[in-house]
Amino acid sequence: MTLQNYSHKLKLKKLVQPKKNWLWCLILPVWAYASFMVSGLLVSLMVWSLVQAGVPLKSIPSVLLTTGISVVVWIVTIFMVTMVPYWLFKRKTSIKDLGVTGKPAWLDVCMPVPIFVAYFICSIMVAALAVTFLNVDFKQAQQLPFDTTVLYSQAQYAMIFFTLVVLAPLAEELLFRGYLYTKLRKTNSVKVAVIITSLTFGLAHLAIGSENLQWNVVLDTFVLSIFSCLLREYTGAVWASVVLHAIKNSLAFYLLFINPIAIHSAVGILFT
Repeated sequence: MTLQNYSHKLKLKKLVQPKKNWLWCLILPVWAYASFMVSGLLVSLMVWSLVQAGVPLKSIPSVLLTTGISVVVWIVTIFMVTMVPYWLFKRKTSIKDLGVTGKPAWLDVCMPVPIFVAYFICSIMVAALAVTFLNVDFKQAQQLPFDTTVLYSQAQYAMIFFTLVVLAPLAEELLFRGYLYTKLRKTNSVKVAVIITSLTFGLAHLAIGSENLQWNVVLDTFVLSIFSCLLREYTGAVWASVVLHAIKNSLAFYLLFINPIAIHSAVGILFT
């Protein structure tokens, strides 16, 4: 798809004046987040049941088991968020509603690169303001399904990379910039849809129930979501936002698992 086609699609979208429905602005984010949480609980219950039944899941390497569980959780999440409304209320969600429209174009791969630079700069600025005025601790480590202090094998690193850099960006973009943003955009302006989607995405990373809430991660993912939503709006698909998300997670993977000294040095320079 060429830049001219993208611009043409953008002009067509500007002609659409959606009717605002504030009730759905509350229901849709809650439903998207609840679908993920319930899916996690269901899969956890399934794993517990298998263990109680004598299935030797504990003998499976932890990285492989975590990767497998992550895949199942996201499959159940996408299935639940799209199919339950259809079963109960006949509200159909198409593949197009999830932002899957054809194959990725070259611009979907190239455009996220400069957008990532813009996101990175904005994220640092927001972090600096949050540290100064809100006393947010940006030295706090993000909670991950994998232990960053363990030295893994090459195969294990490959599985961690797949989970964090391939699976997570694809699944999260389908849920938030695909399902949630598309549904909100049908009844709201770009600004409203972007803000609500980004707030939901950010708060989903708060790690509720943990000892320390991750406000540093909330702010970073909120900024990331703004740029991801704009890519979703401009391109009409989720591919560019998936690439942007993957670039961000690739950098995080490198700093957390391959070269952790670099991230400690960077955080120390920026926030001390």
